[in-house]
Amino acid sequence: MISSPYARAVRTVEPAVRRLGLPVMVDLELREWDSGLEPRPDFAEHYARSWADLDYARPGGESLAALPRRAMAVLTALAGAHDGAWDFTDLPLEYIPYSNR
Repeated sequence: MISSPYARAVRTVEPAVRRLGLPVMVDLELREWDSGLEPRPDFAEHYARSWADLDYARPGGESLAALPRRAMAVLTALAGAHDGAWDFTDLPLEYIPYSNR
């Protein structure tokens, strides 16, 4: 079972892996959006800009447009590594969950 690195995700899959006798493997590429934002006075301004311009990325962060590309690439790699010849790279990038576009 492959999980994101977040404790809540690992806890979610733990009952299934215990029952199936499988290990939990963490893949850092399954992490959430890395906005590059730290709590600071202008946080809201940069956060709003990220949603207004999906290609905008703060130094050290990723754009909201890059997030689904990363997610689809890791899913495709995982499927290929486990005899599942799925290719997620051709899915449309227009859909971003929780987008206000």
